[in-house]
Amino acid sequence: MSNATEYVQDNKQLIQDLFAPTEAMQKKAAEGLTRWLRTYQRQDGVFRKIMVPEPITDGEFDVAVETNAPFVIRQIVPHSAGALSVNFDTGTVMENMDAPRYRIYLERIWTPVYKTDKIYLVSFRGSLIDVFHDLMLQDILAQEDMMGMKLVQTAVGEKGVVNPVIGCKQWIDVGDSITTKSVTYAVSGMTYADNGLNPSQALIHRSFWWELIATFRACDQGPVLAERAVLGDAALLEEKMAGVMWRTVLNRKLVPRRTMYVFAAPEYLGNFLTYGEASIFTKAEADIWLSTFAHETIGMSMPNRAAAFRADFTGVQDSWIDDDEYADDESTAASLGA
Repeated sequence: MSNATEYVQDNKQLIQDLFAPTEAMQKKAAEGLTRWLRTYQRQDGVFRKIMVPEPITDGEFDVAVETNAPFVIRQIVPHSAGALSVNFDTGTVMENMDAPRYRIYLERIWTPVYKTDKIYLVSFRGSLIDVFHDLMLQDILAQEDMMGMKLVQTAVGEKGVVNPVIGCKQWIDVGDSITTKSVTYAVSGMTYADNGLNPSQALIHRSFWWELIATFRACDQGPVLAERAVLGDAALLEEKMAGVMWRTVLNRKLVPRRTMYVFAAPEYLGNFLTYGEASIFTKAEADIWLSTFAHETIGMSMPNRAAAFRADFTGVQDSWIDDDEYADDESTAASLGA
């Protein structure tokens, strides 16, 4: 009971905010509520680290005749058409600029409705802020993560199929063992694409680290890296190696344990829009029950398919480009050296 007194004042303020009568029964940005219903980067909000959210206002909404759904217009970052060699006598080669605009629709996500006896809140001796925080904030962030990873899975396309726009595959098997060699090949996939993006982030399940660490040898990785890994630093939620920020998830439904997702830098991925603050809706019933749920409005889009790759460590190693292209590469190199 010694720790209970430190929560008393905070609990009283929270209860006052929850029970206070308002016109809409909706609690927005009240001091006592925003302390637990704020959205920030933590393990449950891993996708917010992959694609950084951008707050918007309703002044940025566009309108269209065929829909009443709120949406925002953004432009896809264009890429170069490539260098061309021409004689000055013929003039400059003309190329149309292509910077297409696309819509990002916003939708509301919400948590389940939670119900509690009001007297339980009044008599609770722990931190009510932590209770509500764990229930609702984690629910919202978990939904964000699932929505984001669905976008990613759409972006990588079909397994083993070349994306003709970038000239390589975006999802392959890289072998059935998690080793430094297979992991390096997995990360290198993005460098085979024709659009010049570089791998900047990797997303794995936390069990992935331990299979990788089992293959570490001081003679291969060097004593410093091997020592850090064995002592546990490499098993942290975030670790930067070879210029890539590795991020770890706890949920196997989000990222399978023998799968790695590789991303370009956040500015090349697309848009993650947030409209307004996360807020809570409460309803008191017969002065006995208190029902409550939280919600927020967001919009996600990943128009740049080439900014995400997937590697599975579950089968025979495939190649990021077709075998015919390897032959073409060799013939090109031979002609350049001739």
